[in-house]
Amino acid sequence: MKIFRCDTSPYQDPNFSKQEKQELETLALSYQKKIQNASVLLTNTLTDIENLKTDGIELIIHPNSGYDNFPHSFVKKADFPIVIGSEIRALAVSEYILSCLLGQVPFQKAWDRTWQGRSLIKDQQVLIIGMGKIGKIVKNSITPLVEKVWVQDPYKNEEDKVPLKEISTVILCAGLNETSHQMIDTKFLESLPPLVTIINAARGKLINQQDLITFLKNNPGSTAYLDVFEKEPARFEKLNLPNMFLTSHIAGVFDGLDNSIINFEKKVIGDFMNDRENFEKKYHDSILKNRIHDNILI
Repeated sequence: MKIFRCDTSPYQDPNFSKQEKQELETLALSYQKKIQNASVLLTNTLTDIENLKTDGIELIIHPNSGYDNFPHSFVKKADFPIVIGSEIRALAVSEYILSCLLGQVPFQKAWDRTWQGRSLIKDQQVLIIGMGKIGKIVKNSITPLVEKVWVQDPYKNEEDKVPLKEISTVILCAGLNETSHQMIDTKFLESLPPLVTIINAARGKLINQQDLITFLKNNPGSTAYLDVFEKEPARFEKLNLPNMFLTSHIAGVFDGLDNSIINFEKKVIGDFMNDRENFEKKYHDSILKNRIHDNILI
């Protein structure tokens, strides 16, 4: 099979492309300099999917969690599997969310047995929006620790009637589509108590950023942890609030990420080459076409 790498990400090691090529060529694959010669495409969130030339393409591997750049029409029309790699970063993003929820221990340089402002998560009611891989990991991790976990995900048949006024923390684990775009807006935020924490390491456009800023200014006891933003790279100087804590879309970044991406690609390509009969069944939840529900790519 012939392979073409469309784009790499700026956070990846400069030697990533060379390492990827060396590893994938152990499967008797040949790298191509032109997309029109390829049968397998490797994409990422920077790839202009809508204008991809897909004549002769048998497989696309998208080793990323987000797939906002895949138009619904492209996915629906594709006569080949498009496999996404949400499993690659799921644990890393879950750890990021948990670290925001648990809070930083105030390490000290002198003896002082005070811990100002500490509240226990055993008294919290947490709302998780989205029950994909990350949502499930977070739910299973915090259920023994908090008072109550509420879940909203209409596509997974999980949609509790949430008493928003009793929610202490809202954790976003949802994908971005036309039904979830800016779901966190003034109307939603004003349904929450004045002391609430918002954690978003999912997609930036799930939140109306200006509405969140206004809410945090009006409710200084509330807090937001944001790793993703409406526009990236984000201008942090415009988000300089004492109760807003920001990171640069790094929740899924970890030592060994490049190796994990390459190992995922090798596994998918190996299964595609050696067991094509069972491929779609094995990767059912990771194939984008299976994420179309009610004509929406969720």
